[in-house]
Amino acid sequence: FSYSYTDKKGKTVVKFAKEQEKLEKFMKENYPYPYEFNDENHPEKYKKAQKYHYAITWGSGTRVSQSGQSYSYINCNLFDRRTNTELPSSGKGTAYAIGIFSTTINTLVYVYEQRKK
Repeated sequence: FSYSYTDKKGKTVVKFAKEQEKLEKFMKENYPYPYEFNDENHPEKYKKAQKYHYAITWGSGTRVSQSGQSYSYINCNLFDRRTNTELPSSGKGTAYAIGIFSTTINTLVYVYEQRKK
């Protein structure tokens, strides 16, 4: 979720580092399967879809409330790399990545557990 860039002074700036820490902590405590956090594209490493079944994709947008006020949101989806399809989203967006991320990951854990039965 975090990303970095070099500012005009040559300093590396990490955006959303605290939010990234929350995501990593959540995964460590709640996701019993192998995973990797990756903020770069490594097509050679991740080309085996049988090993790396899913990818988390992030999106964002702006909504306008009934009162006319607009606000930004982010959402989190699962991308099935074996079938090359975006799985249905919850349709919910939030201003906090951990909220939508935890819901998405809990759903994925549930799916894995159902497949074991």
